Amino acid sequence: MTPDAAAKLWDDNINRRLFDLMHSQNTTEIFGGLLAIGASLANLVPATPLGQIAHIGSSAFGGRFMDYEVPAAIELMQPEKQESLRYAGVLILKELTRNSPGYFHSHISFVFENIIVALRDQRVIVREGTAKLLAACLEIVIQRECQSPNTYLNGILTEAQAGLKMPQPEIIHGSLLMYSELLLHAGMVHSLVRGQVIVMIPSLAAYDTQTFKDNYLR
Repeated sequence: MTPDAAAKLWDDNINRRLFDLMHSQNTTEIFGGLLAIGASLANLVPATPLGQIAHIGSSAFGGRFMDYEVPAAIELMQPEKQESLRYAGVLILKELTRNSPGYFHSHISFVFENIIVALRDQRVIVREGTAKLLAACLEIVIQRECQSPNTYLNGILTEAQAGLKMPQPEIIHGSLLMYSELLLHAGMVHSLVRGQVIVMIPSLAAYDTQTFKDNYLR
């Protein structure tokens, strides 16, 4: 089968149905869509489905694969969805970024627009998973937008600063996760990140002095 024929088969008979399942209001149908993706992929390679979705799908069908899968995963991340679905959306996006950063890059703005809500999720597993997604997105931005990465970095930094002023512990934790990923993946190119970390050191020491002494004053 030629690449064009394969792409037409995917668009007309497979991807459209998977898209409908992933956007269903019925939880069973959404899980069915996830299982269908894994099952269809298992016929191609005996590997973990999520990583192979991007690796095989994007190379065979180009940007059209991402055009369906990224919005579907972001829809799963919305706060009104069940915890398991929110976490599934985060995992899918993380694998898409890591396995096909080139095709994913065109959707990076859409992801940044929706990532803050997940970083402040009530469930720690969702927040920590989203922090890994943020790390992968920051890597893409730093590598592919060398001339203007600060648009995204400033946005995340602003949200992190605002979150530390809020009383909810899950939001504060989300902000700390943002700072951590910014420092690890953007600290060398963003002076504001480095400066803010320096400003935070006395506050961290005062928050838990003994732990700070035991771990960092040696």
